[in-house]
Amino acid sequence: MAVTQPDDLPPMPGKVKLIAAIYLLSTIIDLVNLGRYGSARSTFGRVVLELTILLLLCVGSDRVRAVLRLLGVVGVLAGGMLVHHGATIGVEHEPGLVGFVYGLAVVVVSGYTVWALGSPDVRAWFRRVRDLAQDED
Repeated sequence: MAVTQPDDLPPMPGKVKLIAAIYLLSTIIDLVNLGRYGSARSTFGRVVLELTILLLLCVGSDRVRAVLRLLGVVGVLAGGMLVHHGATIGVEHEPGLVGFVYGLAVVVVSGYTVWALGSPDVRAWFRRVRDLAQDED
């Protein structure tokens, strides 16, 4: 028996799908690390947290949207510090290059998250999903 969605359920914007895909990739990497290196409690906790965020993001929780935007701002600041630190060490040295590239990746992903989750179409989608959930109650 196939599960069908209501016709009035709005489709998830591509921006949210991309952010969900990034969290899914991070979860998969943590699961591989958990399987390879044993049962680290911190990795297990991170997997549970990532899956919870992923689930709430996909069902349209506006609170998770706000929390992820806040974490994105923190990520931009932290990534900027890594970029600065990597550039200070010097990109011709391996530690400096790694810090610079990793910091740049954190800035790009976090900046995209802040921008995407704050865009009007994404906010409207979260509002419509919330309104539909309230109508069902």
